Amino acid sequence: MVKIVKENDQILIFVADRGQGIVSSLSSSAGIGLSGQQVLKKAFEEKISGRSPEKRGNGLKFVMNYIRTLNHALFCFSQNEVYFYGDHFKSLDTAKLPKEFGTLVCICWSIK
Repeated sequence: MVKIVKENDQILIFVADRGQGIVSSLSSSAGIGLSGQQVLKKAFEEKISGRSPEKRGNGLKFVMNYIRTLNHALFCFSQNEVYFYGDHFKSLDTAKLPKEFGTLVCICWSIK
C-alpha cells in the first residue's frame, strides 16, 4: 500500500508491506549474531540481499543516498525495529505501531 499526504511544506510518502518484514528477510544474509536493529540498519546502509545467490539488494541503499543528498527524512518500522534518518520522526511513538506488521516506511519530502 502507498499513501501520499501533503502537510504544510512537506509531502509524506507512506509505503506499507504486510509481508515477513525486512529483518526476517535479511537476517540470514546480514551476518550471524546481529540484532534486528543492526539488520535493519544494514539494509539501508549496505548492499545486502536475502535472495542469495542473486545479485540484488541495492534498492534501499539507493533510496537512502537520494534522501541524504536532498536532506529529507525517513522512518522505517519493521518487526518492532526502527530505523530513522533525519529529525522529522524522532518524536514518533513507535509503541503504538502494530508489532505483527511487516514493514512501514515513511519518507518526509520537504517542498520549500
